[in-house]
Amino acid sequence: MKMAMSGKVIVNAPVDTALKFLTNLREIAMCVPTARDFNQIDDKNLTIKITLSIAFVNGVFEVKETLVEQSANRLVYNIEGRGIGSTIKETLTLDINPEGTAATELAWNADVELGGIVSGLSESVLRRISEDNVNEIITNVKARLEGRKQEVVQ
Repeated sequence: MKMAMSGKVIVNAPVDTALKFLTNLREIAMCVPTARDFNQIDDKNLTIKITLSIAFVNGVFEVKETLVEQSANRLVYNIEGRGIGSTIKETLTLDINPEGTAATELAWNADVELGGIVSGLSESVLRRISEDNVNEIITNVKARLEGRKQEVVQ
């Protein structure tokens, strides 16, 4: 099953601060609810384990995040995961644009391909769960970029 999602957020941090944060894979991974066991392979590759609960499917995904493209205003990540009889492949593109001197617009696009057990769930259920998870991650990224303590997500 394939899905595409996109969105925008303004963060109260200058572009250089946003870029520094967003190229630090460990910092980004720490914004993912239920992420654990961070393993920094190098400055472009990281593995983590994420506990997921989607309808009747519960378990741990082993995920590899790779920063595949970096420029002054665009970052592209490949994210691949496997677990609980399922797979995920995602390409995440972040466009980074200044909003004045002290704020940054982050516009993101995600192309996601799900396989295995989770792909048997309805698209509307997967989309709602995916959007909820993305919103939690974006909230945490925004909070960390703006210097606030990461919100605790239940």
